Amino acid sequence: MTVNMAVILLCTIISTGSAIWSANEARMANEREDKNLSTAAIAQPTTENGGCASVEKGKAFTLSGTAKMAHGSVLWEITQPPDNSMYIGSVANPQSPNGNWTITIPSIGADEDAGAIFQILVVSATPNAAKALRDATTAKPYKAIKKIPDGVDILDQMCVQRAN
Repeated sequence: MTVNMAVILLCTIISTGSAIWSANEARMANEREDKNLSTAAIAQPTTENGGCASVEKGKAFTLSGTAKMAHGSVLWEITQPPDNSMYIGSVANPQSPNGNWTITIPSIGADEDAGAIFQILVVSATPNAAKALRDATTAKPYKAIKKIPDGVDILDQMCVQRAN
């Protein structure tokens, strides 16, 4: 290999690396911008005077609302028990054009959680954050996460008290 060919090869490698780095930076900038563009509001169930909704042991809990999601962002539900851990729940796909969504949580809390207050978070996740949430839901064994991943924004929340 001649010196000229080595120089050309080195320049090609540097140029390719720079292009890959620039594309990655652009993707990350787009995700940072997108996370601030999503909105969602919980419409049902309604509660009196800002109190908590109630759910019985072993019963499903359904909430619904409207959302306008940034391109590529996904709406998720996260259940947060009193210990502040977070259990990743369902994905809500807002229905166009009005953005209605519904999520059903199969049950909230364990047998010993009677009277406990849970926070239900409705969040927006950028594509990379959605992958992290999806990975958490398929982990064996399924367990809580300790913090919300980067790229996840809380859009709305409500409290739910586990009855009986």
